[in-house]
Amino acid sequence: MHGHQPEGVAFAEADAKEPLIALDFAFQHTTTDGVPDEKLFGIVLVVTDVDSGSIKTIPCESKSPTEYMVESVCAFI
Repeated sequence: MHGHQPEGVAFAEADAKEPLIALDFAFQHTTTDGVPDEKLFGIVLVVTDVDSGSIKTIPCESKSPTEYMVESVCAFI
């Protein structure tokens, strides 16, 4: 049994191939004094092991690759 299936990935296809890791960025707006602030947002890199359904989120300052991001993804794999 698999966990949550990422959109656009068929587990039947993934199971027949090499292990598959999906990566994408997610953005979350924040608030200032309880008021939504469209200029402030957090960025996380979401890494999913398609075979097991395991998910890791990595906080990021931007979408530019950093040593921390690479090390975090490698540790997850």
